[in-house]
Amino acid sequence: MGIATLFATTAVILPAATDAAEYRLEQSVGTEVSVTDNIDLDPDGEKTAGVVNTLSYGTEFSAEGRRLNLSLLSDLAVESENAENLSLDQDVRAFGSMEVFEDFFFLEASASSTQTVIDSGSAVSGERGADDDDTASVHILEASPYIQQRFGRWADGEFRVRHTETRVTGEEDEDDTSNERDMQQTLTVTSGSVLNRLELELELDRQKTILLDRDGPGSDIEERLGSLTTNYAFTRFFTGIARFGYVDVDDGGTRDLSGELWDVGFELTGTRGSLLLTYGRRYNDDRIEAQLDYEITPRLRVFGSLDRTLDTSLGSIANDRRGDPLEPTIGLSPSDLGEDLDEGASLVTSGELGLVGNYGRNSFGLTAGYTDREFETREENTLTLVANWSRSLSRDLSSSLIFDASQVDEDDEERERTFSGTARLSYSLAENARVFTGVSRTQRFSGQAEDEYTENTIFFGGSLGF
Repeated sequence: MGIATLFATTAVILPAATDAAEYRLEQSVGTEVSVTDNIDLDPDGEKTAGVVNTLSYGTEFSAEGRRLNLSLLSDLAVESENAENLSLDQDVRAFGSMEVFEDFFFLEASASSTQTVIDSGSAVSGERGADDDDTASVHILEASPYIQQRFGRWADGEFRVRHTETRVTGEEDEDDTSNERDMQQTLTVTSGSVLNRLELELELDRQKTILLDRDGPGSDIEERLGSLTTNYAFTRFFTGIARFGYVDVDDGGTRDLSGELWDVGFELTGTRGSLLLTYGRRYNDDRIEAQLDYEITPRLRVFGSLDRTLDTSLGSIANDRRGDPLEPTIGLSPSDLGEDLDEGASLVTSGELGLVGNYGRNSFGLTAGYTDREFETREENTLTLVANWSRSLSRDLSSSLIFDASQVDEDDEERERTFSGTARLSYSLAENARVFTGVSRTQRFSGQAEDEYTENTIFFGGSLGF
């Protein structure tokens, strides 16, 4: 919050940098009451009913100037169970970018604080999130200065330094998680227009990750990479891609992840979208990368991605929350499935495939996701499916249905499946005032009877923007 406040006040103390900046501030307050038949998400024979009250306050602030841009997004909620046990649930993000020396030296900085689930197998509620005992606050501070230089029509260069500090607080057992420090330096040189259809890109990258509260293998991870990428535009719509290089990894473990890297593939671009697909080898294993965004019709769009990276759980959260929080393509909330914050580095294969549509008063979305994490001593994979449908019943009344399903498999652990569904009605009292009500049901299946539960919830509330 201190960093976020600093960003907000910078526009006042540095008027020369903002240069008649355009400011925007939107705020909202809200309240919600949830009546549940299983407030602690216990097995069916041990259910206890309860009432959860939530008061929330949200802010969106932006300042856009010629050389300085600032953004702040916050969502704060105070929650009580049966009029006691107050807790704070926060999602606060701030971002700032400054052009220090024109067309040469730039600075980006960001801060965030969010409540996230510690373990991917934690019990979650379809409407209320997770129990406080299964969550922790993840705080991220990041600074990234960089230099850009153009060498006529021959090449463009960028040298970037990134320093990230990640802290975890509020967990029930402090031995379950680790704080993290990431330091990265990247040099990128890209050929200019002089080569016409051919583009060459040289990348040199070094990243070191320190898990501050861990000892032994996996507590320090260092990755050094050098590569040369060749892109050749055969036509306006088809570009061939070839990449070659070497990656050196030192994580103190027994895995040998160092070796040559290469990728070959293509990119298709057109008026309706794009498709990138490459196949290669990295970390001594096969690797497929894919990016899809295609407009089937003006009302129907398909998207997808597939990648394989080396990362930590906290590093993955920092990557997901990097950038301007008001940018629509940046994720605004962490995964409800958690990240197993106590683990070290893992090879992560992740992919998603989705379909979204908008037909008159109806809009819908369907997204399937897959994540496989290969740790030093175990493996975990997660399957998810999210389906949503909304319909405007009238100018002021709307309805929505949301269905979530997940499956978590871990070595030496029972498979767990969680299903939740939520139905909601929302009515606009005025342009910035809305009331809502709905019901939800969540059910988990597991090989361990003590991990199974069901929950039924009725909720209602309202919000006011100003």
